[in-house]
Amino acid sequence: MAGGTSIDGGAINIKGARSNETEYYLDGIRVSGAIPPVQGVEELAGAAQMRTKFRDYAYWQPHLVTDTNGEAVFQATFPDDLTGWNAYAIATDTKGRAGVGTTRTRASKPLTAQLAVPRFAIAGDQFDVAGRVTNRTRDSVDIATRFLLNNKVLRENEFRILEGKAEYVSLEIPFDMDTAFVAYDLRSSLLSDGEQRNIPVLPVGTLETEGQFLLLERDTNFTISFPAGLHPVTLHVENSPLDLLLKDVEYLHQYPYGCNEQTAGRLIALLSLKKIKNHLKEPFAFEKDIKSCLKRLKNTQSTDGSWGWWANGTPNTWMTVYVARALYAAQQSGYKVEGLDRALSMLRLHLPAMHPSDQCSALALLRQSQVNIDCAPYLVYYDSLRNTTLSTRLNQLTLKQLCGKELVKDSLSKYINRTTFGGIYFGSGETGWYDRRAVHTLQAYDIARTAGWTDITHGIERYWLQSRPVQRNTIETAKILEAILPGLLGDRDTLRPIRLNVNGARIDSFPLTMYFDPAQGQSLQMVKTGSGPLYLTAYQQWHNPAPAARSDLFEVTTQLLLANGRPATNLKYGESATLEVQVLVKSAADYVMIEAPIPAGCGYGDKVQKGGPEVHREYFKDRTAIFCERLPVGKYTFSIPL
Repeated sequence: MAGGTSIDGGAINIKGARSNETEYYLDGIRVSGAIPPVQGVEELAGAAQMRTKFRDYAYWQPHLVTDTNGEAVFQATFPDDLTGWNAYAIATDTKGRAGVGTTRTRASKPLTAQLAVPRFAIAGDQFDVAGRVTNRTRDSVDIATRFLLNNKVLRENEFRILEGKAEYVSLEIPFDMDTAFVAYDLRSSLLSDGEQRNIPVLPVGTLETEGQFLLLERDTNFTISFPAGLHPVTLHVENSPLDLLLKDVEYLHQYPYGCNEQTAGRLIALLSLKKIKNHLKEPFAFEKDIKSCLKRLKNTQSTDGSWGWWANGTPNTWMTVYVARALYAAQQSGYKVEGLDRALSMLRLHLPAMHPSDQCSALALLRQSQVNIDCAPYLVYYDSLRNTTLSTRLNQLTLKQLCGKELVKDSLSKYINRTTFGGIYFGSGETGWYDRRAVHTLQAYDIARTAGWTDITHGIERYWLQSRPVQRNTIETAKILEAILPGLLGDRDTLRPIRLNVNGARIDSFPLTMYFDPAQGQSLQMVKTGSGPLYLTAYQQWHNPAPAARSDLFEVTTQLLLANGRPATNLKYGESATLEVQVLVKSAADYVMIEAPIPAGCGYGDKVQKGGPEVHREYFKDRTAIFCERLPVGKYTFSIPL
């Protein structure tokens, strides 16, 4: 390639190395000789134009073919950014030869009005926006400028400029606005220009949901009542649990963070989605995403075969077992997996020194992976224990199964807790990482499934489905998805149609979503018939602008500090500050994520990766996420430079 050349607003002319001298196009018309000079000011005069389309790329033409003269021409409309654009032309011929050419296009105008605004705003925010006028003509000029908010003029000004001028206006964002359309324009006797920038407005407070999830397996009738209010009632009904699990898959697939745990959870979700799609005889469109997860986990593995929470983090036995299980599942699904053998060797080597719960999980994975290892010595340790916790008792049952011993059903069923609607769970909801209801219930499910106690496994599945409105973390969501899916795919009876009567209206087609006006209060009379199960959610959802702070486990306070360490309530343009987040931990917790919202109009100073209790930070446009593997009881301070 000899190169690619572009003229503002015109066509792009790509020429081969053996073509004649470079030729130029302006508005689609070939121009001979050198690049034509910029027109005079008078020639550019016209109707006022507001530039509104801004993006980081101008064009993409992947299928161009040159003609016999070695030329390829296409039209390209550039965005409205006043900036420089780098263009790259890459070409090959039928003989396998390749080349690349580059060029640069500069977008400018003789007289410009540019606007500087925050990347986002919070409802009720107050801040200044800046307008800047630049004059590239040879003479001073009289102009009139305006600031507008949603097409309403905020301020007008008139002055004479030689080179340029900056001016500011204060904005207050209303609480009922979801997007602020801010504009700044100028007009002279001959020229005009302007920019409009759209600022996303985030609401104050939190999104709250209140309602019920019901699993209906028999013929029944009942009433659900909602108090009068302004929040609409949504009724959603499914007759297949697969549709519910697809929502969990989507949650894991779209989760914004990329630590090793979440990458492994995303991999489990995508493998589950592929099984569901195969079961439904539908195409699967995420092979690339699965391979991306496998590549990321390969790249973040330590040289000894372990994984930490994040790349280059401290090796973590629990994380290594969790990631290795996901890789084993991928291998069983036919994918080429690198690093699994090294991980299994590392787990076998360090097995005697592991935490008892990690020991059980690692032993199960090693035995499942056909690694020859004797689990009997570990069972001797558990048999010698007295005053054991539920965690150690479940570990003991797991080890007995791994050693080939037959269990008595009462050894597990005596720890059962039941919900009002027949769900089964284990444990009381402690906050310790190894001693939580979710961990106990998952382990009990594995024990019952191995033993063939279907009444217990079905009861646990019922509990998991009933408790779906409770927001689970990604680990629990992925592990429940992995546990529950094989049974559902093997039981076609779960897909049988059923019938529902809602306030006299008969419904026999699912899934179904209905909305009800709660202004006078709402009662839903339900009658369900049919032999198949029905999964019903009825809820109200609203944005609470002033949620009550919770302080049972943590107390969180924040403040803005200036460079001199003094607290600040207002920040000036270009001024450095620090957002200080203080967390008082009342009960020790493992694997904690702290999200700190960033004030509108602020960018980051140094994107530091602090030490101490935190192991990683993720910096987003509107928030910073701080990850801590363990937070013992105490007070911690986290600083975010702005």
